[in-house]
Amino acid sequence: MDLKRYKITVSSGFFLLMVIAALLFPLQWILAWLTASMIHECGHLIALRICNVSWTGVKIHPYGFRIEADMLTPFAEVICAAAGPIIGLIPLVFARVVPRIAVCAMIQSVCNLLPLSSLDGSRVVSGIAHTILSDQNATRVSLYIEWATLILIGVGAVYMTIVGTCGVFPLSLLALVLIKSGKIKFSCKRSGLRVQ
Repeated sequence: MDLKRYKITVSSGFFLLMVIAALLFPLQWILAWLTASMIHECGHLIALRICNVSWTGVKIHPYGFRIEADMLTPFAEVICAAAGPIIGLIPLVFARVVPRIAVCAMIQSVCNLLPLSSLDGSRVVSGIAHTILSDQNATRVSLYIEWATLILIGVGAVYMTIVGTCGVFPLSLLALVLIKSGKIKFSCKRSGLRVQ
């Protein structure tokens, strides 16, 4: 395998995220999170290899890792999207030896299986829908499932805030989920200013 042809791009935002994480979390947890992320991405790469799909590079940014690959069929999309969270659960077998990595891997796998935009779960749902339904209906079904998931998470967050003793923490997590899924966007432009 010629590694020179694969391009790895790291954004400056990722480095900023690592600096902030270094201020907030112990180094062992940061390394565990990065290791779990690498195992997750290796799952995607193994699936791409099995499906005989070539990839050209990896982009690392604050929202996560993105593998640049050729177009996938809906079936290959399901296989490749599900492979990351499934392979990401392997550290659970070694939880007694590497407990931090196992915890991070489990959280990443469960969160990545949510059917929200830019997560693996959304790609799995979309791929399954496109193999069964027409393109228009598949897109509609995927969108309905995403909104139903967001509503369930929202109801759970409001319930935990009002009834539970969690304070505003669940609502903060809900805001992060909405921002990550692209449902809340912040404009960089103000009236009279052209800031990008």
